[in-house]
Amino acid sequence: MAEASTLCKFLNGLFVVYKPAGQTFHNVRSKILHNLCRDLNSLHARPPSKRIDIKRTELVSNPYKIMVSNSFSDLTIATGPRYQMVDFKCVAAKNIGKISSGVLLMGIDRDGICKALHIRNNASLRTYRVTGKLGSSTENNLCNSRVVERAKFDHIYVEKLTELISSLQGSHQRKAFEQCQIDLQSQVAYDVAVGGPILPPSRLPIIHNIKCLEFRKPYFTLEISSANETEDYLAKLIYEIGLNLQTVAHCVKITCIRHGIFTIDDSLTRENWNIEKIISNMALCNKKLAIKPDMIKPI
Repeated sequence: MAEASTLCKFLNGLFVVYKPAGQTFHNVRSKILHNLCRDLNSLHARPPSKRIDIKRTELVSNPYKIMVSNSFSDLTIATGPRYQMVDFKCVAAKNIGKISSGVLLMGIDRDGICKALHIRNNASLRTYRVTGKLGSSTENNLCNSRVVERAKFDHIYVEKLTELISSLQGSHQRKAFEQCQIDLQSQVAYDVAVGGPILPPSRLPIIHNIKCLEFRKPYFTLEISSANETEDYLAKLIYEIGLNLQTVAHCVKITCIRHGIFTIDDSLTRENWNIEKIISNMALCNKKLAIKPDMIKPI
């Protein structure tokens, strides 16, 4: 088993976890750092630092005696555990909200924090599966608040929903070209569209793709690829879809299944939030970023 100091040096990079619904980023961060400290403190740690005492003796030939002992100020009984949560810095590339679950990119220590901030500034695309419920709306458009309005939804069919979200996607794509000041009828617009998703310079939410995965009244599930979105924005989008369908709706579930090149299959579930799995996940992330470094390229 490696020493704690050796493993601690490897905790410097980007890793992916699966954030459970109902927990904030701070809850997840605290749990991960607690587990890391627990694992490090269970390993062989460095010995306490030494102190030198010089004492006077009654011997004429050797009037002083030098004694080396453990420094009381460096004993764990005085300082607490050798590794503590305050010793680590950890940030999220971008939070996904308390109600949401799914892929959460996190960076730890200098290299990991730097990569996480570059990903945040680059506004990488994230893909969600969002489930809405027709017939009722809530105060904050999410499932954790009280219902404030009810309406009939018998007149809604999957064809109407598909037509609406196709129109919504088209309007967002036009908005993205307008923000980049690109003429839709030009060759430049075609070249940009072929090159991949358009990321306008503004920080406004942009939907790049939206499709209906399932429609079972009163529930429907959409797959949404977007940039600069928030949990509140996605919830409001479900509410507005309900209004355009001449009813009301609210969001009951949000799951992030992809963030850039990282998918839900790459993420660590809660039972795997330990030092061994996290270091292995960092190596996986480094391999993926080596293949596609644009995600962490400074803008």
